[in-house]
Amino acid sequence: MNCIEVRNRLGALLDDEFAPGVRISVDRHLEGCAACRAELDRLARLGAELDLVPGIEPDPFFLTRLRQRVADERTARRRGWWPRAAMLSGVAAGLLLAAFAGLRLGRLAYRAVAPATSGNYLELADLPDGSLYEVSVTVLAGGDNN
Repeated sequence: MNCIEVRNRLGALLDDEFAPGVRISVDRHLEGCAACRAELDRLARLGAELDLVPGIEPDPFFLTRLRQRVADERTARRRGWWPRAAMLSGVAAGLLLAAFAGLRLGRLAYRAVAPATSGNYLELADLPDGSLYEVSVTVLAGGDNN
């Protein structure tokens, strides 16, 4: 084994997680390599120092509160898309209705337009006199309403 392979396995050596054949290969390399033995000693000292650090005990209800928060967030996410979907579908239906009504009214207004008997403008048969459409047609055509 080379130094890179052995150094990648030093943690497993300290935790005694090797199969017997691998352990023999690592031990042979360590017998002849001072750098890898020094690295093994450093890791062993670090582990011993970490064992001296007192453990931190979590709050006994930490896991319960964590699970509840996760469940609450999942519920909020599931509930969260319905109002948006309902609003968007309502807006889409409104736009489609407005487009349909606009097309329908546009066709009715187009059918109601008849050529004028006098002047250079068109009159609308079903709309009251002085309506916005009639006035705009009159102004654009330069005609007179009388």
